[in-house]
Amino acid sequence: VRILRAAASPQAELQPVTHLLRFVHGHRQHFREEHQNAIFLSLAAVLRFAHPSQPAIFILNSLGEVGKSVKVPPKTLQQLFTALITIKPCEALPQYSSAAVAATGTIVAQMLLSEQATKELLSQVVLKVVEYLQCADLPLRVAGGNLCAASFAACSHSEVVARTILQGADKWAKMLLDFRLKSSYPNTLGAIGALLGHVDDLRTKQPLAKVEAWTEEVFQCAIPLLKEVLSIQEGVRIRDRASYAEKFGFCMGAAVRVFGPARVRSLAPLGLADFSLESLTYEQDARSWWVPILKQGVRRSSLTDFSGFILPLAGRLRAAQKKYSEGPKANLTVAKRYEAIVTQLWGLFPAYCMEPLDMEEALKADGGKLLSQLLAVLFKEPNLRVTVCTGLTFLCRSSPPEDELEEVSPLVAELAKKNRDSLRRLAAKVVPDLFTLSIKIGEVPQDEITSAIAASMQAVLATLKAFAPVCESKVLAGFFDTIVKRMLQSDQAG
Repeated sequence: VRILRAAASPQAELQPVTHLLRFVHGHRQHFREEHQNAIFLSLAAVLRFAHPSQPAIFILNSLGEVGKSVKVPPKTLQQLFTALITIKPCEALPQYSSAAVAATGTIVAQMLLSEQATKELLSQVVLKVVEYLQCADLPLRVAGGNLCAASFAACSHSEVVARTILQGADKWAKMLLDFRLKSSYPNTLGAIGALLGHVDDLRTKQPLAKVEAWTEEVFQCAIPLLKEVLSIQEGVRIRDRASYAEKFGFCMGAAVRVFGPARVRSLAPLGLADFSLESLTYEQDARSWWVPILKQGVRRSSLTDFSGFILPLAGRLRAAQKKYSEGPKANLTVAKRYEAIVTQLWGLFPAYCMEPLDMEEALKADGGKLLSQLLAVLFKEPNLRVTVCTGLTFLCRSSPPEDELEEVSPLVAELAKKNRDSLRRLAAKVVPDLFTLSIKIGEVPQDEITSAIAASMQAVLATLKAFAPVCESKVLAGFFDTIVKRMLQSDQAG
């Protein structure tokens, strides 16, 4: 501690300090709590005079590492934070800035977890992040995004921290997503997406009976943040979106996963059937960019949203497709574009089948309308057969056996148990039709089998295999008898 205090002056050499820190870091388990605290306090003093150099980088790296494994008292955390937050970005030595960011992120995370999650603290962090994002050098902008992500990481351990960060988003989101920082959008959106991912981790720890109320409450806190993120998509020309399109998709996909597609869409409605595809501004007006985001983000969501919103939307687009396929307004190019969008909407079905919250309710709604539509598509629309089979397979996987539920989250475990009986009833209705369909496909002459037909057969057989573990034994025995009889009849005919 005396050596550290002696180094806490502008004239001091930092090299001896690095040797000391190596010793401290290697033997930290032998230091008493008051000694550790004294060392951290002295480090805070050293950092006030540290200048960009290799020894300073080592000091910052050591601070970051030790800060992850040692609990630092709140007052000391504040002094360390005060020293770290004054370090300026250094273009001449980016590694120095990266080390400073890592150390700051570690200290901020500890402060948040020790209930020092004040809006004042978040404001200071955001100002420092903005300082990095304004730099011309890409490594420094990346460092700014890393600081943001490291600070948000504490959300995965504390619901209080998550709510504090989200409630302050009306201020910090505006600063981070300022149009003048457009070149840093990929870093910022990546950090916000990671924040929402941490919130989703908290969601999976909620009991099934409370998850909807919890999600709605946290969504209300997150609305200002989501509106800011969506505003950059609404206010930027399409050709300017390429630089951050991937991270925007990652960010909003995370929002869809934690809050559900219906809630997030309500902030920027999807209007694929509200505008003509002949319009030059269709993509912007209809917000067609939602479709790939939904495909990426939907999970543990409402299957009723697919049957109640996506399918009716696909139906309206089908009607528009027919209008452009024939008659006086025929335009085959536009008709094909409508067909492509319908196929994309159906392509969302597998995502909605990943651990749905309301499988039983969705399958029973309107007298089992959804199941009837799915079976009709399987038989009448070969181009969508693989998609529907994939979704049904995902439904089966949403209810793994009891011995596989030990390592999953409480929400996933409850969903698996809840959906098991629903899957048995579904299997009794679906498996006979899948079996009939497999026979129908198998009757296609060998010389007429295309790659699409072969893919359909593989998808149907894979779905039958997925349903087998949840199907009642007498149903399986009946199918086995039927298969053997058909094989014998075929041999006799041969």
